[in-house]
Parts: sequence; C-alpha cells; structure tokens
Amino acid sequence: MNIADRQKPAPGGLVLDHVSHFVPDIGVAAELLDALGFVVTPLSAQRTAAGPTGSANRCVMLERGYLEFLTPAVDPAAVRLACFGTPDAQGEHRRLSAHGFDPQPIVALE
Repeated sequence: MNIADRQKPAPGGLVLDHVSHFVPDIGVAAELLDALGFVVTPLSAQRTAAGPTGSANRCVMLERGYLEFLTPAVDPAAVRLACFGTPDAQGEHRRLSAHGFDPQPIVALE
C-alpha cells in the first residue's frame, strides 16, 4: 500500500486531512520552512471548475497529512483553516446537515 492510500480514511471515517495557515509572503515562508529542513512544494494557484479561488499555496508533505501555507492572490486575509478528509464528501455533507450544522457547498479544489 502506498503513502497516498494509507492516508485515505476508511469508509464512514472522517479524519483531519491537513492544517492551513495564511501567510503574507509565501516566498519568505518557503525559505524559512526550507531552512528548518522541510521540503516545500512549488507554488500552486488554487482553482475550482469555476476559475481561480484567489489564493495560492505551498505545502510541506508529511507521512500522514500535510501542512498547507496559503497566500492571498488578491486581498490579504487573516484566515486559519483545518481541513477534513473523507471518502464520501456528499454523505458527510448530509450527515453534518442532519446534525444541525450548516456546511458550505462542496468544492473540488485543484
């Protein structure tokens, strides 16, 4: 089993997939992470099927999950994210709604 397969939650499972942090200067953040010994992915502008999201990221891949460093591509933001993963996004969306949460629509990021 490869690393990507080991990171997928079991059917019906919900796991913390990654933690994100917005930074004002992605280049400086990447240099600091590199100096700490991490391997940092290339800059990637995020998109949905509808077009750009207004953010770009660089990641530090871990054996389980990853750290995501985001930078606004338009206006500065002070947002922190914790992102969860599941093999059944539609089912989890329905389950959260049934338990009184109001989740935003599911978005496929690239």
